[in-house]
Amino acid sequence: MSGFEIAGLVLGALPLVISALEHYEGGLGTYRAFVKWGDELQKARRELLNQHTSYEMTLMYILQDVVSDTDLAEMMCDAESDLRRSEDIAMGLTRKLGIAYKPYMLALREMEDVMNTLALHLDIDKAKRETTRNELESIILANRPATLPNHGAPKFHFNRRVKFTMKRREVMRLLERLQGCNARMDTFTEKAEKLEEPSKGGWKSTLSMPIQQIQEYAISLHQVLSRAWSCSTHHSHCANLMLEHRMPIHADRMVQRRNKSPRKDQGSIQSRVAFTVTPPARADTTEDLAKLEVIKDLCSVIHKHQDSSCFGLCLDLQGMLRGIYPGTKQNPSAAGDLITLEELLMSPKCKQWGSLTDEDRYTLAVTIASSFLQLHKMPWLGERWSERDIVFFEMMDNRKHVVDVRRPFVTQTYMKSPQNTSAPTATIYNTTPSTSHDVSTNLLSLVRILLSIRFNNRIEELRQSSDTGPNAVRNEARDLQTLKRWVTQEKGNLSWAFKDAVSYCMRCFADPTADLEDPDFRHGVIDNVVAPLLEELTYLRDGPPKA
Repeated sequence: MSGFEIAGLVLGALPLVISALEHYEGGLGTYRAFVKWGDELQKARRELLNQHTSYEMTLMYILQDVVSDTDLAEMMCDAESDLRRSEDIAMGLTRKLGIAYKPYMLALREMEDVMNTLALHLDIDKAKRETTRNELESIILANRPATLPNHGAPKFHFNRRVKFTMKRREVMRLLERLQGCNARMDTFTEKAEKLEEPSKGGWKSTLSMPIQQIQEYAISLHQVLSRAWSCSTHHSHCANLMLEHRMPIHADRMVQRRNKSPRKDQGSIQSRVAFTVTPPARADTTEDLAKLEVIKDLCSVIHKHQDSSCFGLCLDLQGMLRGIYPGTKQNPSAAGDLITLEELLMSPKCKQWGSLTDEDRYTLAVTIASSFLQLHKMPWLGERWSERDIVFFEMMDNRKHVVDVRRPFVTQTYMKSPQNTSAPTATIYNTTPSTSHDVSTNLLSLVRILLSIRFNNRIEELRQSSDTGPNAVRNEARDLQTLKRWVTQEKGNLSWAFKDAVSYCMRCFADPTADLEDPDFRHGVIDNVVAPLLEELTYLRDGPPKA
């Protein structure tokens, strides 16, 4: 029996035991009841009623954010509801209670044990034990309420005089245990709610991993890859890094498009590799990793294992690239042709794809804005990044071309440069992006990309003659003028989150103190750009939060 089935059992047992004790007291008569129990029996009934009320309110409180109002009413009225066996509800409670879930279930089981002990001493009808879990379940099945709880307190009819064979001290000890269980459950519920309050009042200004750690991994990957191409056959090698918003929301969607004629370059064999970065291995695995072969020519390794959908590489403690080992395929679409964001949104060929939904656009906006924070000073992100730098994989699925819009990548090309005279056998590779990263420039680029995602348009289509400098040369100040006019023209079509996000970035562009190395400034970008977009995405997917 699952944890929350036990909760239903206790919920059904409490009013039944209270009603049975009332019948027992009535059968004794006032004089005999006082002689045998004094006022302890009445106190016991009142305490059971108090604990029943507290327990019922706790269950209602903890379930209100997990189930619908209709399902909640059913679960509270029917102790045998099939909903109590729902895995979705169990998962919802696990997420809500967090580390308190197991202690919470232990408290429920102790309450079941208390009620089962009381049931053992009540001489009332019981179902056959072959079909029940314990004494408690057997008396619940054999004594259905005559009235439903939503029509007042449940009433029970007993076919014969009720007997109760427990001593008063034992009853008091059981009631103390019951009270302690309820108190612990209340404490767990209250603390779980307090831990949840920051996310209810507003999204936390943090990523799922410290940004310094993300950047360390990105730099390490870039450095390792720049040394991993000893191939002299190809002039360049290309690697794609998957972008992740690293915020607590996940969904996958494919945009389908009709079949098209093969591309001119499909006749040649091309290999592309996509990378995701995982945290370093634990110390107890380093001995196994050291047994892997050192990779000196990644190109030949990829060619050798081109039939493998995914394989793993690792760094040892000396920074040497080793492999390969079987990998867990996390990205089902890291193969096929590359489609840029510009093509996906604005190319004349975009009609061949299905339209992006609002959810697609919000997910892209959140991912790209968050990735800008993660990679803003990394060699993966160029000085003037644009819609052309963000790519997606296109592949065949059930004879249809699909583009996985929920998994964007940035591409890094490693170009072969003249060999170092001091090491004539080495092939040296340099990267194509500039090493200079201007925060203001990229903030303005982020505004342009967010507006392009939202409106399927690009700044080049909106520029006027007054938006260019001398000799018709564009610059950031002129782009800012164009973007401001774009926002004003589309003011009625911009949601609160999009409007505030792009407005904040434009204000930061003009701020000479803007510095993403400053934690306070970085948190400001998360609070005013990433979090509002994520909040609207969640609202779009799940509806308004419950009060």
